[in-house]
Parts: sequence; structure tokens; C-alpha cells
Amino acid sequence: MPSWKSCSQLRYPPGSHFVRTFLAGLKGTLISAEVLLDNAVWHEGQNLAVGHDWDYSDGYQAIRQVILALPEAGT
Repeated sequence: MPSWKSCSQLRYPPGSHFVRTFLAGLKGTLISAEVLLDNAVWHEGQNLAVGHDWDYSDGYQAIRQVILALPEAGT
């Protein structure tokens, strides 16, 4: 199973980016997952999110995040 530590090893183009995530679960099961990088499906990020061992409750849960990812100085 991938870990979130491996997120720094994912490939992405240089410069600033928008990362948008959506995860939803129902009755303890993942029912929807989407990870976008600059409004396009980011397969590596999506595989990382889907492969994580999320703890879903018995009801419906969902989370959506929009992240502005800025490069570190010198990268």
C-alpha cells in the first residue's frame, strides 16, 4: 500500500499547481475518488489516494479539497 510519504516522489511539471481531491465513502467502502492536477486527472495522485487505507464510517462521508501547490525555492 502506498504511503503519503511517497507523495513527494510523485511526478508533476515544475511551477505552481492546483490539486483538487474528492473522496467519498458509504457503509465503510470507498465509492468515489478523484484527484486532479490543474483540472486534469492525475493518475499517480489518484492511485495514491485510492490505495490508502481510509477509515469510513457506516454512513455517507465525503471530503473535497482544493490545494495550491507551490514549488520550494530552487526547484
